[in-house]
Amino acid sequence: MLLIIIVGAFSLSQSQAGAAARPYLVPNSAWKAAPLTDANSGKNFTLGDFGGKVVVLQFMAVYCQYCLAEARQLVTVQQNFAGNGQASGQVIVVSVDVDPNENLGQLKGYVSQYHFGAPSSSPPWFFAKDNTGQLLQSVVGNVDFSSFISQTNMYFIDRNQSNSFHTMQRASFQDANPASDIVAAAQKLF
Repeated sequence: MLLIIIVGAFSLSQSQAGAAARPYLVPNSAWKAAPLTDANSGKNFTLGDFGGKVVVLQFMAVYCQYCLAEARQLVTVQQNFAGNGQASGQVIVVSVDVDPNENLGQLKGYVSQYHFGAPSSSPPWFFAKDNTGQLLQSVVGNVDFSSFISQTNMYFIDRNQSNSFHTMQRASFQDANPASDIVAAAQKLF
């Protein structure tokens, strides 16, 4: 009897994993061409460069403790996908620093300090600056930056790069999106 209860609870938790992700319609395709600068290499890229992959997109700032908690969950997500050869080839993680007062050097120091992923990792994890604000503007419109960064959403872009994203809202510092929810939300887009 105990075994049946345990299996039932596990099945229920797995069916609800990723259930927090909800559809989110981006009004235009400008996000695909928004120029981003990779903190590790200094090279420019766009999210449009990742067609055919599921993109897990995190907006963040170096000083944001909520973002740090979520990035630590992304380490677990990355490890989960790395252990699954099929999934690691289908997913890209992109963390974008959107604070206009921070620079590329600060972001690079942040990545180094916390030993977060890199483009050479599996799956690749890019940390980038949105210097123009075009990406943030095209995805979420006008925002009050100080309140946005504390409750920001994590976005999931499908392989076809449609304007129909999925999103999960971060509730609080202690309540960063669990890695299992992030993995489940990304897997739904394979």
